[in-house]
Amino acid sequence: MTMTVRFEGPYGLATKTPPLLFEQQVATKCGVYLWVIPYRKGGHLVSYVGETGVSFWQRTKDHLIQTMGGNYRISDPDLLVEGKAKTVWNGMWRRDTRDRMLEFLERADELVPLARRELQLTVMFVAPLEVDGRLRQRIEAGIALEIRKQAGELRLLPDDIRYRPRRESEAPLHVEVRCPSLVHGLPTSVEV
Repeated sequence: MTMTVRFEGPYGLATKTPPLLFEQQVATKCGVYLWVIPYRKGGHLVSYVGETGVSFWQRTKDHLIQTMGGNYRISDPDLLVEGKAKTVWNGMWRRDTRDRMLEFLERADELVPLARRELQLTVMFVAPLEVDGRLRQRIEAGIALEIRKQAGELRLLPDDIRYRPRRESEAPLHVEVRCPSLVHGLPTSVEV
């Protein structure tokens, strides 16, 4: 069996150029999404692959709040466009990091402007999907794990994000992936 996942975008997260996601009709849909950084040598580099059963609008709002509040990772935005991921704040979302709020507050004057610049730089591609949650997870995982195979300068996707790939008990599905822009490392097809 085969299905096609069609990404739309790019859409801005915190700027109106490209068009702001929050002002688009597609923001009311759910599915799979990519957060990408415009690469100085052309195209985009993936910094995050996600899936959502709530609207892209709501999930993106949650991401922005979590990033600006220090719960999510913050990277040096000047290096991201060079294809280099340098973490300046590793967040508080993982076990053994949740008690760092005082440290975040003490560094807020440094970290909040960096988080804002990273969000202004990041654009998003969305693929609306009317499928069950487990299939969304499998598609997200299939795409992310292929992107993780990239090496060096073209790889911004962190290793510590957990994905839920196909289990042996689940029938495989061939997924064709389409995107209107060059996204380095994005597979054109994947088995999920």
